[in-house]
Amino acid sequence: MIAITGYVTFNVRFCRLSAFYNCYNVCKLRINQLTQKSVILAVVGVERSYFREMMVRNLSMKIYFLGALFFLLPACWLPLFAQVYGDEWIDFSQRYYKVKVADDGIHRIAYADLINAGFPVNSVDPRRMQLFHRGEELAIHIEGEADARFDNTDYIEFYGQSNDGTLDASLYQPRSAQPHAHYNLFSDTTAYFLTWKLTATPGKRMTTFTEVNTGDLPAEPNHTQQSLTVLTDQYGGGRTFNTYTQHTYFDYGEGWTGIAIQENNFIDYTISEIENLAVGQGNLTIEIMLVGRDDWPHQAEIQVGPNFGSLRNIGTATFQDYNTYTFTQNLNFSDLSGSGSLAVRVRALGPSGNDLLSVSYILLQYPQQLIMVGDQQHFQLKENPGDKSYVEIESPPVGATLYDISDPANVYQIGYNPVGGKITAIVPSTSVSRNLLVNGTGF
Repeated sequence: MIAITGYVTFNVRFCRLSAFYNCYNVCKLRINQLTQKSVILAVVGVERSYFREMMVRNLSMKIYFLGALFFLLPACWLPLFAQVYGDEWIDFSQRYYKVKVADDGIHRIAYADLINAGFPVNSVDPRRMQLFHRGEELAIHIEGEADARFDNTDYIEFYGQSNDGTLDASLYQPRSAQPHAHYNLFSDTTAYFLTWKLTATPGKRMTTFTEVNTGDLPAEPNHTQQSLTVLTDQYGGGRTFNTYTQHTYFDYGEGWTGIAIQENNFIDYTISEIENLAVGQGNLTIEIMLVGRDDWPHQAEIQVGPNFGSLRNIGTATFQDYNTYTFTQNLNFSDLSGSGSLAVRVRALGPSGNDLLSVSYILLQYPQQLIMVGDQQHFQLKENPGDKSYVEIESPPVGATLYDISDPANVYQIGYNPVGGKITAIVPSTSVSRNLLVNGTGF
């Protein structure tokens, strides 16, 4: 689902000052270097209230923080103007229309969408249109652009992704303290920016690769399917000192996670919709991220099975304090139920006497037949030393399009032959794993 808002006029002065967070870091560093510990503690709540307004809406705190910032601003003017800001991709003479995206997949912007957003569609050469995300121009497809007009039957298609925690990493010190990047701290919606060049140069477009299987390559028997469950029931405050004191930056163990598990207790999780399993054709693996919720030693027991009455122990995880621990283990195909589900139990064992931990995510990877279910599906091809693979994808929707989305900024289409109700295609560059997407009529 997408939403297009009115255009945004970027201003050089505004964009430079929007590097506010970088300035804040410099100011904070000066505080840490030049003041006593008591002063540092005095601004802890101020910084947290400003940068977590989604969780703590405290107007007075924000006012105090802004006052402190401008008091310290001279200390960071010089480094602020001597660094890279991240707005170098902007041409300040162009207009940019914000396109909000909240889910992964192929998205379509129709003529009516542009008109409703106030985009000057009737006066812009569509060949010059560009789409940016996080400072990088994306390859897009514009149907009907060859005549230099955007007609009412034309449209823009692009591969868009929901927001994740990639940009949140800069809030943590060190960046590696971020538990994971599967979930954003504030919103699942990210912004793409649609614009057009004022010069007669084309924007970045998707290409199409097509090749016939003249070399009789064998069809790939399966691909690696991923089932990711991210737990966001509670917000873990992260490393804490003397009960109440925390660093001003985001710290180890901080972020959205699952319900806390107290020592000698457990929580059950069910992974369902494990479909079209290619039994015996590859590894079935589970990955579980655990996070400590207090500053004690942690020990967790992991059990799996086809149901909660038939569990087996697959390992124990031991770690310390507010750190995270990524538990990985191969499973048996017999651990899955006949209906395609997996029961997972995580128990806190101690040995501290006050063990408190939680599960942040569970990732199940398994070999799956190349059979589509629904209007859209991802296929993660395995590496092929020959650098070229042949696929036969069963049950595709009518009029489906095949994409390689391995590099979201350089998505391209793959031509195919519809044979016997299947998509048959050659996929290039498979010396590394490739991520394919089959999309039907859903946008």
